[in-house]
Amino acid sequence: MLKRLAFFGAALAFGAREFPDYGTDSALTSTQVNAIVSILESFGVAGSTIANVQAALTGSAPQPSSNCVDLSQDLTLGATDSSTNGAVSQLQSFLESQGYFTYQGPKGYYGFITAQAVGQYQMAHGLVSSSADSAYGIVGSQTRASMGCKAQGEPATL
Repeated sequence: MLKRLAFFGAALAFGAREFPDYGTDSALTSTQVNAIVSILESFGVAGSTIANVQAALTGSAPQPSSNCVDLSQDLTLGATDSSTNGAVSQLQSFLESQGYFTYQGPKGYYGFITAQAVGQYQMAHGLVSSSADSAYGIVGSQTRASMGCKAQGEPATL
């Protein structure tokens, strides 16, 4: 590894434009990829960016991110997928793709973690001014409109 770094350093110093192909032995291990992902998560990097970095490091295709979500009803603490026809998981997936929802456990329940993620989204988009705002963490009509595909200039989904 040190020989490779020395080679690259010398090549850059002398203006080399091409580098030798070391083949698959230069691929990162899953432990190294997981360490890089952990570092990105610790800095609060958006989930979609992390997915793209992970895909690039492993040579897999990145997962498509959702730039919008159309919700047909207001959502608040205690809502579940069974009571909302899956809207809670759709919201959580959207928030995850935007980097606000990083919870890795079961999804489909609108608890305090989801409410906090919604509140962070709302603050970032000027929908509430602070966590003391009475609308903080509640998906009402203004938040739904902001998250909606029509607001993003994309075709609406059913």
